[in-house]
Amino acid sequence: MLSFGNTSSQLVEYQACEIELPDSGISTDNIIGRGATAWVYKIHLRAELVDIAARHRSVAFKRFLKGSNEVDDGEILIKLKREAETLSNLSHPNIVKFIGVCYGKPFIGLLMTHCEGSSLTKVRSDIPAGTVLSTSPFIHWAKNISDGMEYITDQGFIHRDLRSDNILVLEKPCYCIDTSPFSKKCSCGNVPIGKLRLMIGDFGDARKIEGVVDAARMLSFFFASHKIKI
Repeated sequence: MLSFGNTSSQLVEYQACEIELPDSGISTDNIIGRGATAWVYKIHLRAELVDIAARHRSVAFKRFLKGSNEVDDGEILIKLKREAETLSNLSHPNIVKFIGVCYGKPFIGLLMTHCEGSSLTKVRSDIPAGTVLSTSPFIHWAKNISDGMEYITDQGFIHRDLRSDNILVLEKPCYCIDTSPFSKKCSCGNVPIGKLRLMIGDFGDARKIEGVVDAARMLSFFFASHKIKI
């Protein structure tokens, strides 16, 4: 594992040999997210690296793909480094945590927090039919998202792809008890949907902005209002 870059936002680089696959290897069974340019897998860091990686044993691995137009490795590496540098400059409870980057084949990609609850899209689709929710979960979700977006714009970035597929859910959700934010864990051990922590992910389209933070806030509000359907 190597560190490089400036002192304010170092990129932590993992070697391919430091990544451990589940028994089934990288296969469709381990996919936890799909996109046009990358797929996200659940993988493991080798046990001896867990303390170094902020106690993350299971991590999300965003593996960049070659397109049908034969995108070369150089272009993939440019996209990878750009997203890694963006994430390495962000640290907030409602932003997916950047762990490191790997340039070694076959593991060219980003290592990030593994969010066990998948995405906000999945949480919404898994709520049992006929369930009547109070406004509390929606207010909690909206605050998580708005706090994360406010932080992003305060740091001088604009996300450009905020939608429910890219709002990740840190914990496994519980649907079997009262969904108010005051609910306690039930015997399933999962977290009530009114207390889930949401984390903004997928910074592949994010860009640094200069001198237009107010405009970025307006755009953030627009995306939150029109593209996040809760």
